Formats: sequence, structure tokens, C-alpha cells
Amino acid sequence: MTIRNEDGIQRDLKAEDLYPAVIDDYSLTDLAQLKFVHTKSDKTFVLKAHEDDEGIYFDVQDNNIPETDKENIEDILAERFGILLNAVYRYDAQLHDGYITNQILGRNYAYYEKYFNELPPKRQEFLERFIEVVETEYYECYQCYTKHVDQVEECECGNDTFRERREFAIDVSDDLIQDIVEEKLEEFEQTIDAGDFTLRRFSVEREERTNTYLKSSFILSQLGGMVSGDYYSNYRIFCVGNRSRLPQRIGAYLLDTLLITYGQSHFRDRPNFGSIDLYEFLTAGDPEQLFADAVDTSYTRLPERIRERVKEAEDNIQGLNQMTRSLVDGVEDVDDWDYTAKRFEKDIFYVLKFMFRYSERLGRHGKTEPDGCLLIPRGESEHYVAGYDAKLTQKAEGYDIDADEKTKAAKYISILNQNSLIRNLKSDEPIDGHIFISNNLNEGQFSHVADEVGRWIEANADATHHSPVVFFETDALISLLGVFNRNFDHIHGDPDIHDAFRSQIIEELSTKEGYTVFDEKAVERVHDRVLEERSKGKKNRDAFS
Repeated sequence: MTIRNEDGIQRDLKAEDLYPAVIDDYSLTDLAQLKFVHTKSDKTFVLKAHEDDEGIYFDVQDNNIPETDKENIEDILAERFGILLNAVYRYDAQLHDGYITNQILGRNYAYYEKYFNELPPKRQEFLERFIEVVETEYYECYQCYTKHVDQVEECECGNDTFRERREFAIDVSDDLIQDIVEEKLEEFEQTIDAGDFTLRRFSVEREERTNTYLKSSFILSQLGGMVSGDYYSNYRIFCVGNRSRLPQRIGAYLLDTLLITYGQSHFRDRPNFGSIDLYEFLTAGDPEQLFADAVDTSYTRLPERIRERVKEAEDNIQGLNQMTRSLVDGVEDVDDWDYTAKRFEKDIFYVLKFMFRYSERLGRHGKTEPDGCLLIPRGESEHYVAGYDAKLTQKAEGYDIDADEKTKAAKYISILNQNSLIRNLKSDEPIDGHIFISNNLNEGQFSHVADEVGRWIEANADATHHSPVVFFETDALISLLGVFNRNFDHIHGDPDIHDAFRSQIIEELSTKEGYTVFDEKAVERVHDRVLEERSKGKKNRDAFS
């Protein structure tokens, strides 16, 4: 919280509505700091709140403010806010029951010992369902304080005298919590109406491979200012608890994720994920609305989750493009390259995910699958779907799509065509193609590669429809990202502009021939389409103004 007053702090602090409305007993556990600007010295006075099991206390960082001015400010804090710097404000178990509950779920026995019996009965019952207080007896050496589980005649330090000790700890049943959360989700209606948007055909299941999180599937309809339509969505539901980090896969693959927080995770700020407090989720009268609100947060904050990675990816690929041009011109030493194929694959995914949020990273170890899947909604219920592979090369003649690469591309098309989720999205129609994304494509191979892929599918997959091959230049990818960034607010704020952006890209990626190329000319056409739609919108606004 920052309180500013250009005329000085005195008049602001004497306002009758500041205390106790701003700082009251209820809000103490939400307060991190108060910051004041001292106009005489133009220095900052910071009042910081600290929490421990005894309560809350305050100290100051005064930035060398003169002692007389500091004392005056401290007097005002006491008078106007009721805050004394030499006092500890004990928690009120009725007002701060949520804070105390999560401290106990955070395995903090001191809070359990001091406050458990003061909590409302409903909170006590909730905690007793998931925690167990464990008592441990041990023997402590008088000399070196080493703990011994069993009584021994002599400590390693040579001392033979010990004191009997007991300590208490809290065990939290994370497995039981996940089971109960799953049961609550299974009680949800198949349709959740959240006002601006609707979740339909809701279902939940366990993540089978690691049992790390739950997976919910639903059709997301008409979210906020985005393009109206129906989008099939998969959200991971992770019960964070006292884990310090989220599963690596959530970050690496940018999975849509909701967090059920309790214990230490309740106090960690993860604003780019939708979060639900465990107690609120299990006791709320309308948990479906809490879930829908969390979906909204995760959906709208995805660009912030990925923005820094995209900027780094853009810089990496721009540098790669420059090196590639030098390579083709014969002036670049390939030994100087430290950009790996794995890094290239990640960077391509980050850029695609930023522009097309439903795209997925695949390429899992031991799986026969492409590096990723580009998914672009088309209209209200259709989708453009294509697998893609990121192909980094240091060869001046371009990436060599040899026989093995052609076969793999054909297999990827066949495998994605059999995927149940994709079949649902495509209404059992074949996917729209396979994309080779590279920093240096060999144009002389385009026709031959497309023919070979088509022949393999016809011979091995009983296909009556040939999904075309797309050759996508990284120069064009970065140019497309530039168009997207320059028009970001318009694309995300106007459904018509967003639809124009998507539909023109789909048109550029589509062909009735064996292959197509997405190059700088294609980007220009996308840009023109966006500007055309923006111009239409401006004319319509002018007409009604």
C-alpha cells in the first residue's frame, strides 16, 4: 500500500476515514508495508509488517530521515492508525481464521498450539480432517545438543548425560486432500454458467502417468472480449500445498493450470495462475463459480506467463536469422554457433503459443509425435490443426529433409488424425497439414517432400485425403510476431480483428496442392487484413459517434 500526498503527509493522515478503515484488525494479515514520501527531505519512510506465531509487529526503514521528523511520523502512526512500533498485535482467531488455518496446514506447530482451540468449530473440523499432530521423544546431549532417538550410554562427543525431550510436528495428508478435491470436482454440473462465459461438457480425471495433478476438460464458450466461439480446453488442477515449486511440466509446456492452495502455497503470490483456497473451495456454496473465476484468471493471464520467454525467443531467433543470412553469404563460421536444436524447439513453441494460445508442445521422450501441434480456432466451432517440427540447420544449402524425415512427417499426420481430442475438434475430418519450421529451407525439396509424404499416407493409413505440407520460414515467423505485437490490444480487444488475424493466417497455411510456403509475403497479407479490419471498425465507430 502506498499513500501519497503532494502537499505533505499531515493533512492526509488527519483524515477521519483513514483509521480504522484503512488499517484495522481484520486487514492486518494482508498488510505488507505502508510507504510515505517525506516532502521536507524528499525521502521515503517505509513501515513494514512482520508476522510470526506471536502476532504482527512493525518496524521502519527511515532512509536517514532526521530523528525529530521520524519521531513526529511515529506519533502520527500511533494517533491516526493505532500502530505502535514497540507492540506485538496478537492474531484474533475469529478475524484471522483463514491465515491461521493455512499456517497450520503449512506444518507450523506453534500456530496450532496457540490458536487451534480458538478457531471457529468449522475450521477445527476442517483441519482435523487433513492433519495429524505427531509427537516425537528423543534424548538430547547436554554437551553438544545432539539428538538421539534411542537412549545411549555415551554421545559421540564423550558426554554421558542426556535430557529427555519431546517435540511436536504436523503431518498434512496431501493425498487425501487431492482425493477430496477430485470428489468435489466430480460433483460439478456438466454446464457451468459464469456470466461472461460458459463451461460445457465438464469432466475431470486423474493424470495417469505421475498422479501429480487432476485434469479437467470442458468446452469454453465466449470468454470476455475474445472471439466468440466454442474452444475445447484442458486445465490441470494442481493441489500445491507446501511444495515450493510447481511441476516442471506445467512451466515447460505452458499447461493451462489452476492451483488449489493451502499451507505455504497460500502465501505465495502467483498472479498469472488462477488460484482457489482449499478451505474456500470445499466449503463455498458455489464452488463452480470459484472454479470458473480461476479459469478466467488463468486464461487471461497466459500472455503474462509467457511474455518474457517470448521476448528472449524473439531475440534468439532474430540472431539465428542473422547468422543464417551470413552463412548463406559464406561469411559465417558454423563453429561459432552455440544455439542448440533443443533451444530452437522451445523458442518456436513460445512464439506460437503466444500468438495461438491453444497450441501445444509435444515431442515427449519415447513418443512418436511431432514437436508440437498448432491449433487455431476457426469461426465459432471449427479449428485449424497441424503438427509442426522445428528444424534448425547450419547448412548453407538449407535443412535436408531426408527420407527418414519424410516418413516421420507422414507418421505424425497419421498419429494426430487418430488422436481422440483432435478427432473431436476436427469432427473426424483429417488434420490440416504438417509444418516444417526452419531457419533455412531448401526450396528444391519442397515438391518432392510433399509427394513422398502423400504417397506414404496413401499406402499406410488408408487415407482418402492428403494433408498438405507447409514450409514456414523463421524470418516470416518473427515478422508475424511483430504484426501481432503491434496490434496486440486490437487483436485481443476486438473479436472481429482477432478473427481476421486468425482466418488470414489459416488461409495462408492452407492449400489444395501438395504444399505451401508461409513467407514474408504471407505476413504482409496478414498485416493488410488486420489493418483492413481495424479500418472497418474505426469507420463503424465514427458512424455511431
